[in-house]
Amino acid sequence: MATIRPKDGKWQAIIRKKGHKPTYKTFRTKAAAERWARDVENQMERGIFLDQRTAERMTVAELLAQYQEKITPRKKAQKQERSRIKILTSLFGPYALAKLTPEIVIDAVDDRLETVSADTVRKELGTLSHAVDTGMALWDVRLPANPVHTARRILSVTKTLSPGQHRERRPTKEELELLLDSDVADLVIWLIETGMRRGEVAAAKRRHRKGNTFAIPDTKTDRSRTIPLSPEAIAVFERQPERFDGSLFGLKADSITQKFSRACEALGIEDLRLHDLRHEATSRLFEKGLGIQEVASITGHTDYKSLKRYTHPQAEELAKKLRA
Repeated sequence: MATIRPKDGKWQAIIRKKGHKPTYKTFRTKAAAERWARDVENQMERGIFLDQRTAERMTVAELLAQYQEKITPRKKAQKQERSRIKILTSLFGPYALAKLTPEIVIDAVDDRLETVSADTVRKELGTLSHAVDTGMALWDVRLPANPVHTARRILSVTKTLSPGQHRERRPTKEELELLLDSDVADLVIWLIETGMRRGEVAAAKRRHRKGNTFAIPDTKTDRSRTIPLSPEAIAVFERQPERFDGSLFGLKADSITQKFSRACEALGIEDLRLHDLRHEATSRLFEKGLGIQEVASITGHTDYKSLKRYTHPQAEELAKKLRA
């Protein structure tokens, strides 16, 4: 039986039931406290009670701050996630978690799409969803369901966040000639010959080379791999000076992007991004006749489906293979 008692000019209902934590809530009237107590006891009897006190007290801003402090530091892309958390706090921060509904999330998405791409919004929702899941698993946030999951399902059905077009940009022959005659020539050759990601290049050390192979211990997917080095890549390696920290290029990830962007701007090359060189590298591997598994072992792709867009087999070429 619940205890109903006056407290600071209001009425507090306290429920102590075997198998449940003591549960309490304060109301303006005694009748409201009694009504709440009956409903909660009924839910406890039926095994469907959720203690939402934490979800009612904790705001989205508080959840995101706790998530950023305890979870984000474990991730590789910390800088990007902190930026997303700042945006999410501005959008949803004041809401109590118990009041965050799919409708609120969808309305915010509609507004956000007026200024950023669907891909950006998808990443932001992924961070918010994981933060709520973490709160539910670790921090006593009791919710019937993660409202972001529901919102994402609705957005998927309505095609509001349809996948964007894959970028197919590759440098032209003329653009490559300009780049290979600039101060980023070695960096460009290395990226095209190895297919390494920006972060992998920044973390590359001279000691990682073993003959004609190069070890990549720290990757985006947390799966180390060893790749073959072409004669062109070996020539680039051997041109690099010894650096006190043992790094191959002596550049941080952001510095690599900035150096490449500045070179393109100086050369008058438009709409060419550093990551396009990884696309170029992957496409060249297929053009040399390597299979999907072979290419994946070099580039580090874990999803073979994502590699299919780099292959464009012609019917005549397939016919020749069948005849052979």
